[in-house]
Amino acid sequence: MKAKTRQAIFRVHAWVGLNLGLLLFVICFSGTVAVFSKELSWLVDPALRTDPPDSDNIPLSWQGLHDRVVAAHPHAAILLLQRPAGDRSVVRAAISYGPGDLRWVLIDPQDGRIAGTRSNFSLTSFLRIFHKQLYIVPVNLGFHGTLVVGALALALLAGAISGLLSISRWWRAFLTLRKGRSPRLFWSDLHRLTGVWPLLVTVILAVTGLWYFAENILQSTGVLVEDALPARLEAEAMRSQGPQLPALDLDRLAQAARDAYPALDIAVLQLPRRPGDSVIFTGQAEAWLVRDRTNRVEVDPHDGSVRRLQRAEDIPLDDRLIATADPLHFGDFAGMVSKSLWFAAGLMLSGGILAGLYGVWLRQRNRDRLSALPLSRLVLAILPTLTLLAFSLYGAWAYGGGAMRTSQQERLAVPLGQFVSGPWQFSTYLYHSADMTGLGLLFPGAARPNFRQAEIALTDKDGTLHPLPARRLADRLWAALPGEAAHCDTGCRLLVTLEGWDGTSYEAALPLSLATANAEILPDAEPVPIGEKIVMAVFVLLLSTALAGWLRLLRYA
Repeated sequence: MKAKTRQAIFRVHAWVGLNLGLLLFVICFSGTVAVFSKELSWLVDPALRTDPPDSDNIPLSWQGLHDRVVAAHPHAAILLLQRPAGDRSVVRAAISYGPGDLRWVLIDPQDGRIAGTRSNFSLTSFLRIFHKQLYIVPVNLGFHGTLVVGALALALLAGAISGLLSISRWWRAFLTLRKGRSPRLFWSDLHRLTGVWPLLVTVILAVTGLWYFAENILQSTGVLVEDALPARLEAEAMRSQGPQLPALDLDRLAQAARDAYPALDIAVLQLPRRPGDSVIFTGQAEAWLVRDRTNRVEVDPHDGSVRRLQRAEDIPLDDRLIATADPLHFGDFAGMVSKSLWFAAGLMLSGGILAGLYGVWLRQRNRDRLSALPLSRLVLAILPTLTLLAFSLYGAWAYGGGAMRTSQQERLAVPLGQFVSGPWQFSTYLYHSADMTGLGLLFPGAARPNFRQAEIALTDKDGTLHPLPARRLADRLWAALPGEAAHCDTGCRLLVTLEGWDGTSYEAALPLSLATANAEILPDAEPVPIGEKIVMAVFVLLLSTALAGWLRLLRYA
């Protein structure tokens, strides 16, 4: 390659580094730490650890774990159960006390002891969401940060390729590290060495990052639908079930899934969200380099028949490539071996970016060109990066911190009484927290109700009827109360109408009072463990130090 061509390519490489280097470092470094985010959480949070299994102590079954969560959180809806990550890890159950609420219950798989309850904000979620989208979340900022991070994957790929092409006899960079001659040569060699060694992993990360960018656009436009809705019973089948659906027997359903797919190593059990939904079992099987949810068995919760079975080997090639993106990007396809390789590559890539930036500063200093940039040019250079990082800090506080604050609010459950409406019996509660008042209709016992539709309304003191949009789950109804309910100390009523599959409607009414004298305090989530806070603080400190150095570099570049 001609010298002029190589110089032109190097200018592209230098431009990417100087203008986007800090953002690339932030994304690469956060992804590097996120590789071992679960392991870090396990190390610093004692509640995530348990004793190794005893051969004389049989671990609890799926149904046993489910029953322990129900006993500890009777007012919560159980969304899924997740098996332990290792012999010394706890089972995790995702539960929800209402719309917008999500928390994790930690269960010792040996004796069923509830080890703790955590919010959805943790060290793992912080690092993963920060890396994936810089905590730029649509609910807070109107657009998805994956579009930013994914676009920067193109800059990473361009920087890696241009850097390789700009080096004469690039293969020498694998072993060249000149010490004792000059700081500029040392940092330049270090930049090249840490660029060529992880080059293959860098290309993989950049290509999969670009795919996440395209994936977000395709999903938002409806062109791509990766995960089909769970198989559900048709109306005719629901009509034939009678007014009460059979109780769930998760052990029997898990055995049905194993019989249908013996190679499936079940990692997650997802419970029905709505009546008629399947119980879904996902995990790893024969196929390599696929997401857990690619292998799945959807089982009828009533009779144990298999409604849908998906093997990674049987899906079309394009779907298989999509399912491969996550294992390749996060490097968890071969356990600790691949994670360690990805972690080492990420450290070299992140350190190489900083080494390159420092090398440029040294080159400018040696040429006596360290004149300060005009303030206007400096602002234009740093404003995009600082704006994104400001959005990131706001998103972490509003979205992640909001999830933590919501799960730790005091919540009260006020029993209103029991209804009998036709063939169905249910208990009614008012739920109070600092930012929410809602109505919950729980159907007691293991049996689950089977009706066609439900309507809930509030009648105020003046007799005005206020329909309440009801959210229906498998074993309960939920409705947020409007502002009119705040004045319903006396004289208001709740009207509940349930329509069976035969078209018969049953009505029930109950006086509504917001008095909380007999309220039950619901369990809240524990604060983020101090160990996780320390790791997050160290992570932010390292990023802040890199930001300060980058600003100094730009000021005199």
